[in-house]
Amino acid sequence: MPVLDASFVIDLERGGAAALGALKTLKGESLELPWHAAVEVLVGREDPVATLAALRSSYEIGFPDEAHLLEGARLRKAALEQGRRAHWGDIYIATTALLSGTYVLTANAKDFEALGCRVWDYRKGGKPPA
Repeated sequence: MPVLDASFVIDLERGGAAALGALKTLKGESLELPWHAAVEVLVGREDPVATLAALRSSYEIGFPDEAHLLEGARLRKAALEQGRRAHWGDIYIATTALLSGTYVLTANAKDFEALGCRVWDYRKGGKPPA
């Protein structure tokens, strides 16, 4: 089950050809939307309650547990030790992908690759990572 970055969901809502093509490639596979990516999608929506209901009907929204907290702290510490300032949202999304043993579906591949994630940059086409 791929883990979604907000960029994918927003592109999909806008009818972006690359996002629609990626969704077709996934052929009904379950899609996980980490809570932080869901928050990013909800920001500025006229009716966030209705938008959340739509997100829940399309995606599995993931929430953190203790393993997520510990992995997120490890990722942030490693980034800081390497002199990188990873965004907190990216850390939350990366944590979900790493703990699930899957990849991030995103238009911002470099951000997640720097955190050790496998990624599928759907805007560049190709196939999801094995």
